[in-house]
Parts: sequence; structure tokens; C-alpha cells
Amino acid sequence: MTAALARAARSVLRGRLRSPEDVLAEVVAAAARAVPGADGAGITQVGRDGRVSARVPSSSWVAELDRRQADLGEGPCVLASRIALGVDEMSTVVQVAGHDQVIEVADMAVTGRMRWPRWAGEAVAAGVGSLLSFAMAPPEEPGSALNFYARETDAFTEVSVLAGEAFATQTAIALFGARRAAQMHRAMQSRDVIDRAKGVLIERFDVDDDQAFAILVEASQNTDAKLVDVAREVSTQAQRRHH
Repeated sequence: MTAALARAARSVLRGRLRSPEDVLAEVVAAAARAVPGADGAGITQVGRDGRVSARVPSSSWVAELDRRQADLGEGPCVLASRIALGVDEMSTVVQVAGHDQVIEVADMAVTGRMRWPRWAGEAVAAGVGSLLSFAMAPPEEPGSALNFYARETDAFTEVSVLAGEAFATQTAIALFGARRAAQMHRAMQSRDVIDRAKGVLIERFDVDDDQAFAILVEASQNTDAKLVDVAREVSTQAQRRHH
């Protein structure tokens, strides 16, 4: 643990600390380089509200194609994300035999246009020949898909599918890690806000730490506001009084 803390400290001091999103981007970029036939990769996600988002594309043209799927609400990556979410079923037109969570569009100009005419037309115009998409369902994450784009038609092989599945597993782990890191960051921020508010109350009402916290909890219950929001308001009011 001491060595790990020392390494982390050196990373911070040297400005080399990677964010969870940086780690996720590195995994996707490595996948784009390693999967046979792939010319680019990215992630799409579909929340339970149906909203589609794109993350960490390996290049600008992948970003645009993912964004257009989100805008149109259609495409193989959207379908894979919905399958991961459990709100859609695999189409036999694009199903990969022996792989329940993998979508393949071998010829975007033919199969793609049959299934998603609007988006596939744009993909073909952008020079995309084929695509592989892997449905993922990381814990507590929206339905997600790791997607590989190729310029050539029939670019992907069984080796591509197996390699893509391995990277999809790593990506799902990275997504889960990013969510946990974000939760921890929010929790730390909330604790700091609450600690500052307790300090204000201790000084103002001459109470101890436990009593200050109880005051915040009581105010939260009485106003039906989150504890951290009450604490933030206490600190804000104290700052105003001092100016």
C-alpha cells in the first residue's frame, strides 16, 4: 500500500494521473488497433430513458457516426446497447452464429441499408464497409456497446469476434471502474461540503460535531432537500455574511 501511495503521489506531482475516462479511452484505442479488420472503435450507451450517448471514439469520423446513431435513434450500435439493456432482441439479419451478444454488418451498403436505411446510408457515404458491435451490461451502467468500424466490406473474421469479445470484457470493467470512481469523487465532495457546514454550525450555535450533523439532518428532513444541498446552503449563507 505504501508503494502504491508513493506511485500515486508521483503521478499527481508530475501531472500524469489518468482519469477513469482516460483509461476507458486507452482501452478503446487499443481495441481499435488490435482487432483484425477494424479501422476505428467507440462506445454507445442507451439509458433507461431511451437517450443514446457516445463515448471515447478512437477518431473523429467514428465520433460523428456514433453521434448520428444517437441523433437518429437507429443503427447497429444502438441495437446492441438496447440488447444489453434488455429492451430489444437480436435481429437474425445481423446475428453472429454462436455469439449471442454480437452484431455484425458484413456489407453496410446491403445489410445495413436493409436494417437501418437512414443511418446506414450516411455510414456508406462516410466510407464504412462493415461493422461489429458487442453488447455489454456492466453493473449499474446504461446498456452499452463496444463498436468496431471497418472501411472494407466483410472485414471481420472469427478471430476478430473473439478478440472483440475480450476487449468488450475489459471495456465493461473500465466502465464499471469509471462509474465507481465518479461515485467516490461525488461522495468525497459531499463530505467536504458537509464538513464545512458543520464547522459553520459549531461556531454559530456552540454545538459539538454530532449536534451540528443532527441539525443538518433535521433541516434536510424538514425541507425535503438533500443533506448535501442543505450543507451547501449553510456554507453559502455564511460566506455572504462575511462579505
